[in-house]
Amino acid sequence: MKKNNFKIINLRPEKNKYRITPKGKKWIVQRVSDRKQMGQATNKRDARALFFNLLSESTSEISEITIGRSVFIKDFIVEEIIGIHAHEKIKKQKIKFNIVLGIDQESLPDENDIKSIVDYEKITNKLENLTKSKKYNFLESLVEDSFKELFEDKRINSVKIKIEKPDAIKNADSVGVEVFKTRNDYEGS
Repeated sequence: MKKNNFKIINLRPEKNKYRITPKGKKWIVQRVSDRKQMGQATNKRDARALFFNLLSESTSEISEITIGRSVFIKDFIVEEIIGIHAHEKIKKQKIKFNIVLGIDQESLPDENDIKSIVDYEKITNKLENLTKSKKYNFLESLVEDSFKELFEDKRINSVKIKIEKPDAIKNADSVGVEVFKTRNDYEGS
């Protein structure tokens, strides 16, 4: 029998809690509090996407759901040249970052040493430097380079990053890309 090596992520929300479990040939995403099935998928990749879609719906405004201890950056905006179209290469546009970092539970903060924590100011500086140092055609490329910068800190176990261009499409509030990776996902790619 093939052993399942899919890692279940434990969430500690105040109200709702989701989990992914294998059931026969399917993967079930359910709310733990009442065992209500929130969806199912035929493979773990689709189940994982459904799981994080549920999370992103419930964390549209960074909510009470956390993955262990986390650091978040909400609506961090820089203005830089980004895009593949000719008009995007002329005028700077807003780039909005929303990031949730899952932090190693073994690393405890020392009240007298800023190096003991994952410093969100340092992270925003890295993101700003990324956008200034390279002209990106695609948000997807910026996301991948952002993972590279963020995972340099070994205390970071997971990253959920959403990057948007709020002014890119006339009749839309925003367009963008959202990706979640664990350290294992990142180091395995």
